[in-house]
Amino acid sequence: MRLMTLAAAALLFATPAFAQNVKDSTSILNELMPQDSGDSGGAVDVKKTRGLKKPAAGSTTAAAPAADPAATKPASSLIVLFASGSADLTDAGKAQLDQVGKALKDPSLSGMHFRIEGHTDTVGDPAGNKALSQRRATAVVAYLASQFGLDRTKFVPVGMGEDGLAVKTADQVAEPRNRRVVLINLDG
Repeated sequence: MRLMTLAAAALLFATPAFAQNVKDSTSILNELMPQDSGDSGGAVDVKKTRGLKKPAAGSTTAAAPAADPAATKPASSLIVLFASGSADLTDAGKAQLDQVGKALKDPSLSGMHFRIEGHTDTVGDPAGNKALSQRRATAVVAYLASQFGLDRTKFVPVGMGEDGLAVKTADQVAEPRNRRVVLINLDG
C-alpha cells in the first residue's frame, strides 16, 4: 500500500501544477483578437501593445525595426503537453487544444491565418530540439484540423526549438515553462 501511495505521489508531483490549468477558449480568443489599428488620439493601450509604446508623432528617434514582424501580433502562449521526447499529445494537451479549437472557430477569427510555434527547453541537443518542436507544431495543426475541421492552410507550423525561451536557463535544464506552443494571429 505504501509503495502505491509513493508511486501516486511521484506521478502527481512529476506534472507541474500550472500545466493542469487549461486556458479557456474565451481567454485565448481575447488574446488572438486583431489589434485596433484606428487612431486613439495618442493614447497607448499598454495591454494591446504588450507594454511597447509607439514613438510620438514628430519624434526624431527612429524605432528599430522588429526582427520578426509576428512579434507585434496578437498571440497566446499555451502549455500543450506531449509525451516525453515525442509529438504525441497527452490527454491534457488535447484538453488545451480543444479550447484553442473553440476559440479559432469563433466568427471574429474566420479568414485569419496563424503561426503555430513549438518551443522546447534546453535538454538535449539543439538540432534535435528544433526537429522535435517542428513535429509538435505540425501535430497541433493536425489535431485542430481533424477535430475542429479547421483549414490546414490557415496555419504555419514553425519549430522554434530552444530559440525564444520563456525562461532563460543554462543548457540541459528541464524548465517546463519553456515547453510550450505559441499561437500568433498573422493578420492581427
